[in-house]
Amino acid sequence: MKEMKYKLRVSPKYEKEIYRIIEVSGNTTLARLQEIIIAAFGFDDEHLYMFSLKRKKYDQDGFYAPGSECGGRSAARVKLGELGLKPRNKMLFLFDFGDEWEFNVAVSKIIESETKVNKKIIESQGELEQYEYWDEEDDDESSFYENNSSTEKVAGKIGDITGIIDFGLEEDLLQLGKISGLKTEILYQDDLYQVEKCELTMEEVLQQTESKKLERLCAALTLKVSEEQQQNAKALANHYGQKPENFLGILTAEDIEFLHRLLKKDYRGLMKGYYVSSPAWHLQALGLIRISAEEIFYFEIVEDIDALKAAVEHQMQERELEKECQVEQIFRALLRLYAVIEKEDFRYLVSDCAQWEVDEVYFEQFLVKQNLFWERLFCYKDKAGNHYYSWYEEKEISQQVLDNRQKYKVSRYEKFDQKYCIGLIRDRTETTIWCKRLVRELKPYAWGLTLADCIVEDIEDFVRIGCDEDEFLDKALDFLREFEISWTQKIRETLKKVHNTYPSGGLKGHNWYDNSRNDGSSQISMFGDLPFFSI
Repeated sequence: MKEMKYKLRVSPKYEKEIYRIIEVSGNTTLARLQEIIIAAFGFDDEHLYMFSLKRKKYDQDGFYAPGSECGGRSAARVKLGELGLKPRNKMLFLFDFGDEWEFNVAVSKIIESETKVNKKIIESQGELEQYEYWDEEDDDESSFYENNSSTEKVAGKIGDITGIIDFGLEEDLLQLGKISGLKTEILYQDDLYQVEKCELTMEEVLQQTESKKLERLCAALTLKVSEEQQQNAKALANHYGQKPENFLGILTAEDIEFLHRLLKKDYRGLMKGYYVSSPAWHLQALGLIRISAEEIFYFEIVEDIDALKAAVEHQMQERELEKECQVEQIFRALLRLYAVIEKEDFRYLVSDCAQWEVDEVYFEQFLVKQNLFWERLFCYKDKAGNHYYSWYEEKEISQQVLDNRQKYKVSRYEKFDQKYCIGLIRDRTETTIWCKRLVRELKPYAWGLTLADCIVEDIEDFVRIGCDEDEFLDKALDFLREFEISWTQKIRETLKKVHNTYPSGGLKGHNWYDNSRNDGSSQISMFGDLPFFSI
């Protein structure tokens, strides 16, 4: 079978004399391409990244590292040959959202190959130092106390120690607290949210947003949708100026809480809260804040944001936002766990898990409407006219989940614990011991931990949709071959254990084993009885 061979020239944006010329197959996923590029430059790959065909940093239509929660599509699900690239086309590869390494990826040649295309570096020129600012003296224990400005700051403070430090120096600060007998609190510089006034008006910020998103915003705020992007931005900005409180209708409780803390400059609250990237991207999409291109966690409040202050304060007083934030997290966690759920059952399951009666008005007007608007929920009807909410954008996958439920006769939903659901959304969830082991087993074959994690994440999805052991092994092993991973008997056995212990949302929160019983049914295993490992 013929393959398309891509010859790519990869160079740092501002150092074009340094480059790598590589050959890869068109079947290479962008996640794998990232691994190849980073290995070619000798970089550490434990960082977030994204690709942009528009050559725009943090492009909302870009392709992001799985789990980055920055919008766009997963780089693990898109192949190079699916991008429609032609010779002389370029795309941006942004690596490490802290240091922001920008690489131009230019297509030099695309040719048809009669043989299997293996990745290889054809030409290499120049070297890059990933951590060139690193000073080995920082590792010296005594130099911390002599040179670190945070220590000077905390030494004169009575009652406790607050240090703003770099990663790797936690032990020094904790030791200082132990010696002094004072309470020690560690704040990381990267976690501090800095806020400044932005000279741009809201209209100017909105003009930088894509027309399609502006149309959705206009529709949500019942504005007549204009054809031109600039007109959309102007109409939206004018509407905001007249009735800023209308914007709160499409902000989640987490968004309002986040905005409140930004306006109050409550950086500690932001650090300790449960909001990370999602509210920030929501507020940016509405033109209320701008995330600086220099630092991903540097927020600039647009000039006319103060008009919202009164409306936000009113919401803070009138609504139980802390409780609502928890319900929002539970809503998304249950949707993720169940995968596809009957509309009429969902509200009762959310209420049961939240231990709070979620009334129909709040459920529809806030939870459903806002998750639909921000594309974290999908609705559709089956052939019989029943309404469903789905975690999956593709209706075909949702239907496959429902078909599997009929096949395995799973009739009820397993109930989940509130603490587990909130942990799931905050990325402190539990995963099976076997999933963690599979990551370790794949690491030597997958060019590092990041790619191994991404592979296991996709393999977990096969289980979530629901399939028997043979189907699962066929899918998983075919998937591994795409990454040129030759599976071993050890990997195969671990895959079996992953299948038999990982929670299958597609089967209403149950796991199941494909061990036929005497009555011809499959054995169902309850979620709570399984071996889990807390990460």
